[in-house]
Amino acid sequence: MRMETRILIITVFAFILIVVLIADQQTLAGQQFVVAPKISPLSPLVSPSPPIPIVVCGDGRISGAEQCDDSNTDNGDGCSATCRFEAGYMHVCTSQELDAVRTNLSGHYIQTCDINLTGFSLSPIGGTGAHFIGIYNGNSHIINHYTYANPSLSFVGLFGIIDNNAKLVNVHLEDYNIVGYYDVGGLVGSIGGNSMIIDSFASGTVQGSGSVGGIVGGMEESSRIEGTTIESIVFNTVSGDHIGGFVGLMQGETVITDSQATATVNAADTAGGFAGSLHDFASIDDSKVTGSVTGSSSLGGFVSSMTDDTSITFSSAAVTVTSSGGLLGGFVSLMDHRAMITDSSATGQLVQGTTEIGGFAGSMDGPCVLRDVSATVSTVIGTGNHVGGIVGEISGYSGAPLVEDAAATGTISGNNNVGGLVGHVEYQGTVTASSFTGSVNGVQSVGGLVGRLDGDDYYGASVVQSSFASATVTGTDYIGGAVGTMGSGLFYGTSDPLIENVYILGHVSGANKVGGAAGQVRAPSFGSTTATIRNTYAATTVSGTTDVGGFVGQRQKGTFVGDHWDNSVAGPLLDCGSGTCSGIQNHPTAAMHQQATFTGWDFVSVWDIIEGQTYPYLQWQDNP
Repeated sequence: MRMETRILIITVFAFILIVVLIADQQTLAGQQFVVAPKISPLSPLVSPSPPIPIVVCGDGRISGAEQCDDSNTDNGDGCSATCRFEAGYMHVCTSQELDAVRTNLSGHYIQTCDINLTGFSLSPIGGTGAHFIGIYNGNSHIINHYTYANPSLSFVGLFGIIDNNAKLVNVHLEDYNIVGYYDVGGLVGSIGGNSMIIDSFASGTVQGSGSVGGIVGGMEESSRIEGTTIESIVFNTVSGDHIGGFVGLMQGETVITDSQATATVNAADTAGGFAGSLHDFASIDDSKVTGSVTGSSSLGGFVSSMTDDTSITFSSAAVTVTSSGGLLGGFVSLMDHRAMITDSSATGQLVQGTTEIGGFAGSMDGPCVLRDVSATVSTVIGTGNHVGGIVGEISGYSGAPLVEDAAATGTISGNNNVGGLVGHVEYQGTVTASSFTGSVNGVQSVGGLVGRLDGDDYYGASVVQSSFASATVTGTDYIGGAVGTMGSGLFYGTSDPLIENVYILGHVSGANKVGGAAGQVRAPSFGSTTATIRNTYAATTVSGTTDVGGFVGQRQKGTFVGDHWDNSVAGPLLDCGSGTCSGIQNHPTAAMHQQATFTGWDFVSVWDIIEGQTYPYLQWQDNP
């Protein structure tokens, strides 16, 4: 090769090398080439990488898959129905790119790497006046060690506020530590405007003064969360309310479904293991929580308070609830104004407080409903009054509360008005098709089903029907297998409480006014109407000192129709320990196993019996 040619080749190569090096930072032929620098946490924001297409399911879900078969089955695209490719998603792979999401709050993003935020200063993305309204798909990649603390700032979380149909999908936030004021959540401070969180996960520690949740602080405006989990969440609040392991406050037709929480909640008051409070048509379905809740008052294993047409279905709480105050429930502390819970359960080792303590609910007020619920709580303890295995107190002052198909098991103890199902029922409350198995202990007005059952002069009568107790009931005064004490309105007795189609098995003991079915059936101060017990039987041992009866301890005024008790079990007692009784019969066990003994009872639609073998039992029971 000639020397001139060699020199020319070397010169051209050197020129190309110089051009390439310069092009690392400059534009060449209209195209910008960038070598991503290593940026410190204090470096200026950088833009997320250029947009890429993403698979979106026919129902709007972002699958995060790399293929789309557009069929009605999931063949690797993550969609059970059809899917499509959608362009315009910017990928996020670094802490700087995550921080840069705030520069385009309506953008569409997909996370392509795990991101470690240790030592990185990241403020909430989207806040007051600048909400996140785009889509962020975490693609199941992890964001961990997010730390942010500003106790005077509201709307705090990885995202401060998301709104206007925003979506967070497959976001995994782990080991976070967040402190804010109101609307504080691990993933989002506040969500509204039909926005959604789908298939996401978070774990860490959060602290705030109100509307605080492990995933979201506050939900409103038809927002929705699906398939999302919070784990190992610890709350520390010294004041404020609406504190929940998953969400703080739900209102305005918001929905959570198919989600779960493992939570340790320490709060001042109004706190729940899963949710703080539900208002205004909010609903939760198919969700669960495990853990513990502690605080001063108004605590629930699943939710603190529910009001104004709210509902929870097919959900569970396995939570220990303890407090130095009152209004506690293994599932909910307070239900009011058309709140409804169905097909749900509370389990745990302990629910402990002062007054209005329930294995499932602390208090029900107004036209609210518990249906198909259970409380399997080892111990329910109230140092004060109104303690029950299902509900502490039911009050129908503004409407008729209903407990239907409820089952409680455990040990229930309190002071006055203590019941296996409900401590105190007043103002047209109804308990039906329900049962208690376990032991009940108190001082006054203690019953295997209800501690105290009242009518009212203005609002209506309370009713217990088609229910049973298999219980050991102990106390001092007004102790009964079904009810401790029952009576009409205080003055005129215009509304009569009723016990009908009920049976009691077990043991009843006390000092004064002790009965196999009722400790006392009392009279109003004025008026002629009375409380009624109809088609009910007791097969219990009965022991006491004064006014002890096989069926009723003391009758001041009351009507008995078709009632029976087993004298082989109770022993040689009078039907009523004091007062004149009619409508009550006692029989040996053999006669109590014969249908013919129970004249006038409905063995077509209410009762059943295995002739010669069992006492009558209710047809809704699986087994006698």
